[in-house]
Amino acid sequence: MDVVLSGHTHAFTNAYLENAGQNPVLVTQAYSYGRAFADVDIVIDPPLTGEVTHTSARIVPAYRNGTSPPDPEALALLEACEAAVEPLTARVITTTSTEITRLQTDAGESALGNLVADSQRAAMGADIAFVTTGSLRAEIAKGGNVTRGGDLYAVQPFSSTVLSMTLTGEQVRNVLERQWEAPLPPPHNLAVSGLTYTFDERKPAGDRIVDIRVNGTLLDPNGSYTAAMVDFLATGGDKYAVFREGTNIVNGPYDVDALVAYMESLPEPVDAKPEGGRIAKAGQGVI
Repeated sequence: MDVVLSGHTHAFTNAYLENAGQNPVLVTQAYSYGRAFADVDIVIDPPLTGEVTHTSARIVPAYRNGTSPPDPEALALLEACEAAVEPLTARVITTTSTEITRLQTDAGESALGNLVADSQRAAMGADIAFVTTGSLRAEIAKGGNVTRGGDLYAVQPFSSTVLSMTLTGEQVRNVLERQWEAPLPPPHNLAVSGLTYTFDERKPAGDRIVDIRVNGTLLDPNGSYTAAMVDFLATGGDKYAVFREGTNIVNGPYDVDALVAYMESLPEPVDAKPEGGRIAKAGQGVI
């Protein structure tokens, strides 16, 4: 691999990073949403080896200044597309009485994380569910109508597939412990559904989980549990590689469809709040 065009963090990157063989690899990232592009130069030596002998890049903004007018043809296409999908995106799914936010308790639990995890567990009829909190990209506004496109699609704008897999109890514990993996933990913690757990930050990484219960019953390390999540997590996304060990994978709906169906099933108006018991810190009671 000679050049990596990355896009996950929506930030600027233009650097040479060493791979596992201590060889420099050019890694670029041109911000996000078309605000810039990576102008990459690659020199190849075809007469001799066909190998890449030089790489370099510039991250070039895609606009002149803040007052540049939009391209008329591109604007017309955008408006036509918005009009075509409006009957779907503007469809009212439910109503809420309060804002459903990503704001986490001191233990790492949030109302939105709980809601999305519940929707995926319900979609797959699974025992438990996991959601990386980095996938929650917007909040559901306070009070009023909740639309499919303007609200729920904004929460999860990825069209990821929800699936289920079978995990042992020990694998479930390992997944939760991975949140504090040393020296570099995953970038985002996990929202959960169907299980509760308590952790102790005073213990060393890899041994912080002191209690796990599935639907109120102590986790059986040798037991089998069906776990729902999106395909990004299932393939080890956000460094949760334990999920690659899952078996009996069954594919389900897209993430936004699972959330729509679940929201429609709840009594109106929806009033989701952190339960304060799914995730708790040892020594501090329920946070």
